[in-house]
Amino acid sequence: MENSPQLLPDFTLVYQLIIFFMSYFVMRELVFKPYLQLLRLRKEKTVGLREKALEAQARASKLRGDYETFIAAERKKVAGWTDEERRKTSEEEKGIIQEARTSVSQELDVLRKKIDREVETARKQLQPQVVEYSSNIATKLVGRKIDASNFSRESEAGTETSPTF
Repeated sequence: MENSPQLLPDFTLVYQLIIFFMSYFVMRELVFKPYLQLLRLRKEKTVGLREKALEAQARASKLRGDYETFIAAERKKVAGWTDEERRKTSEEEKGIIQEARTSVSQELDVLRKKIDREVETARKQLQPQVVEYSSNIATKLVGRKIDASNFSRESEAGTETSPTF
């Protein structure tokens, strides 16, 4: 008989399947799993790190926005506090200046009254000498002796007469 190709599997198929599955399990444990694990580690190091970097950048930009918002709010608080302190200082300054003006005004009033009293005292002390000085000045102007003592006594009494020459 002639060798003709046989299309139906024979008993060697079972041996071939057993050898195939044994080879597959051995190859899977020794080659495929380590290779797939290596590919996963490589992906984690490249794509995973890139994704982590993008997440970190997104988180950093969010934190930067939060920080800028916080700083803006704090600056407003500080500006408000500064304005309030400036206002308080200005009010205190105005109060101190007003108090100083009042104090100086009172001291000036006291000094003016004292000066007025001293001027009045000086006038009273110099009044008797006015007649004598007037008489001397008139004598020098006219060139002869003028006695103004009679004139001043008469003017004090209410009758005015001309002085004697």
